[in-house]
Amino acid sequence: MTAPWDSAHSFFRLLGGALLILLAWMGLGSFVSLYLMGLWQVTFLTGSALSLYVAIHAGFVCFALAYIAVQLGLNQQPAHVLLCPTGRPWRMGAFWETLGIWSGLLLFSSGIEALLYPGSVVFKGLVPNWPYWLLAICLLTPLQVWAEESFFRVYLPSLFLRLFKVKGTHTKLGMTLTIALSALCFALVHLQNPELNTPAAWLVVGYYLLFAILAALLLLWEQGLERVLAWHLGTNLFAFLILSYDLAVIRTPALFHSSRFDPVWNLGQFVLLSLLACGILYLRKKRETVV
Repeated sequence: MTAPWDSAHSFFRLLGGALLILLAWMGLGSFVSLYLMGLWQVTFLTGSALSLYVAIHAGFVCFALAYIAVQLGLNQQPAHVLLCPTGRPWRMGAFWETLGIWSGLLLFSSGIEALLYPGSVVFKGLVPNWPYWLLAICLLTPLQVWAEESFFRVYLPSLFLRLFKVKGTHTKLGMTLTIALSALCFALVHLQNPELNTPAAWLVVGYYLLFAILAALLLLWEQGLERVLAWHLGTNLFAFLILSYDLAVIRTPALFHSSRFDPVWNLGQFVLLSLLACGILYLRKKRETVV
């Protein structure tokens, strides 16, 4: 199962496209974000948190636009591959189903955490400018998630798989290396996140690696981006709108706030919730197949 990663383009064309995307994201995107932060006089600790959120996500807008330009321009891909890399129709039902299941599991896990650690989760309520926050998050977060998932789960694996082809065919070793390298790249770009400044930072890195590996396998299993996008989006929306914590990358006025961040708990609950989510999806798919 390699359909999302099959490409008719050469390794060097794909590599050139990847470099252009990264240059737009980490070069132009960083410049735009820093410019806006200076213009609005905000930092990660001072100034308007909403302005900071918009400034940071301006870099992701550059990332997304560069990905679109490379796929439609350099690689001459049809527009539908931006959401459906295998060419089949987009399945909105699968997207909303996964988003609902994962959000429900996150709520359940947060409730368990509040019971196990009394006083750690505090209700904050709505901030005065919450409509602007809601608008910014609902517009920019999906774009950020789509850009990351499209690049790290579709484009980079296509590049690596071309590199590991043996006599024009894919091997199990090549597939394994493709998934591993793509996951490593995903983890590397998150090394600057504040939660890495903990004694158990290796567990946080393990979380990002595991998420990336499972997302790649889910993409192959489903032969589409719907569930992967919903999984990632549900995680980010929950962190931005429902439950934030002290070491969060971006300060947002979530309804609840946790004063603790335990890498062991974070990784453990992620593994458990992922197993539950996969089990639910497997049983639903099996039931649909029988029917």
